[in-house]
Amino acid sequence: MDCGDVDLKALDAEARTALRGGNVDRGLELFERLWQVAWERRSEEDARFYLQAECRSLAEYFLTHGRPSDARVWVERYHQVLGTDRPMSPQSAIYDIALAYESGDLEEAYERAKGIYDMYGPDAFNGKSWSKKYGDWFLDFSGYGSLHVQIPAADLGSDSELPDELPDEPYDQIVVLWDRIEELFDEKSYAKVIPLAIEGLNLLPQPLSHWELATQLYILLGESCYREGYLREAERAVREAFKCPGGLENQMAWCVLGMALKDQEGREAQALDALMSAYMIDGADIFEGLGFDSGLDLLRNKGLI
Repeated sequence: MDCGDVDLKALDAEARTALRGGNVDRGLELFERLWQVAWERRSEEDARFYLQAECRSLAEYFLTHGRPSDARVWVERYHQVLGTDRPMSPQSAIYDIALAYESGDLEEAYERAKGIYDMYGPDAFNGKSWSKKYGDWFLDFSGYGSLHVQIPAADLGSDSELPDELPDEPYDQIVVLWDRIEELFDEKSYAKVIPLAIEGLNLLPQPLSHWELATQLYILLGESCYREGYLREAERAVREAFKCPGGLENQMAWCVLGMALKDQEGREAQALDALMSAYMIDGADIFEGLGFDSGLDLLRNKGLI
């Protein structure tokens, strides 16, 4: 059949009806047909309308149904329709942010979200309801949102039925995250470590206090928060680490806590206690290694060492 004879509106309506009715295969078949026909007629205004609407609808469908690899096809087609010479807008950027997030690439999602936020401000995420979670996620751990970093709780639930060893699936995912976290730490990219450490914690079965790996993730999260100026969040992360295996015996944890308390007004006494606890575990080397010399200076000025 000649593509010019196809009623795009009717074909679009039939495809959407099939998809909403649960006949997914038929709906996708019709949408693919719509793409082929509309692409051939893309010089027409109504064809471009249906191309954009179809790409957005299917990208949203696959993103909200846990199928990011299928969503990628329609996100790429969407950009193909818009053209590479068109300025990025929040309406189109949200699909790239969502795709990166749902694919597990939080670093890419963060960079894309930050770029669009820097251009458009908070209004960048005031779009459709399905995309709200990505804006909330970005604002929760960036310095732009009122909530800032949300530290997962370590002691939710009972560990009576948890195995001694971490199941393979979360373990493999966390190993990948851990390697990237270490790279970012070496680069001093602490803002990028924060969402990855939180994601790693969220991958662990609750309660997090059961897992030694949670101890390390909380401490890395705490140090990253401290270095990014999130003092209360750094304190919270370390206190959660104390609930996990070996947390109370970890010198770095006490160091980070002491530094975070030291820089908060009116909390010097608590800071001294934490810094002294760190010093008593293994001396001054870790302070110097972390660049926390001001913590040592405070202990010396108070005559504690």
